Amino acid sequence: MTHHEPPDTGSTARPSPVSSPLEIEMESALTPREIQARIRSGESLAEVARLAGMTTDWVEPFAAPVIAEREYIAAQAQSHPVRRSGETIAHRNLAQVVADRLASRGVELDSVSWDAWKVDGRRWQVRVEYESGKARREALFSYDAAGRFS
Repeated sequence: MTHHEPPDTGSTARPSPVSSPLEIEMESALTPREIQARIRSGESLAEVARLAGMTTDWVEPFAAPVIAEREYIAAQAQSHPVRRSGETIAHRNLAQVVADRLASRGVELDSVSWDAWKVDGRRWQVRVEYESGKARREALFSYDAAGRFS
């Protein structure tokens, strides 16, 4: 068995190793797991970036899947049937109930935005923000991911 040497290029410097996405320099005050936990609990991307001591562009790849999860839960809550107290059957979903209630108060439905964040276990807090007059207002709902409001 013979040993083959690589061709001599005249340079003694070694090429620097290429870093992979798994080898991220941790200059952040928060780990990726901590970033995701904070986003999941309702903190904004800007708040988490500030706490991490990093830019939002640096934090965003860790936050993106959790932001998508929050959007999914908010959409799931909107489509879930709700009933008024005393009713035995749900005839409308949360989005319809909120839209009817806000429209009856003259709220522009284009101003409505939905968000959700995890409280504990399967429970999520769902927020509906909207403009009423010159004020920004919100309504909060507690949503159990198993399918119940409280």
